[in-house]
Amino acid sequence: MMSKFLRVQCDCGAQQVVFGDSKTNVFCQSCGNPLVEATGGRADVQCRILEVFG
Repeated sequence: MMSKFLRVQCDCGAQQVVFGDSKTNVFCQSCGNPLVEATGGRADVQCRILEVFG
C-alpha cells in the first residue's frame, strides 16, 4: 500500500499537511500540540483527518 499525505486539523483549528507514515513526531505549527506520533510503521494520527491525498 502506498503512503499518503493527510490534511489534518488540530484542536486549535489550524490545518496542516502531514505524511501518514511519518518517522518523526509532528506538532502543530500554531500551538505545538502533537498531531502525529511516530510508531515505526503507520503513524498514529492524534487529531482529525480532513482529507487524504494520493
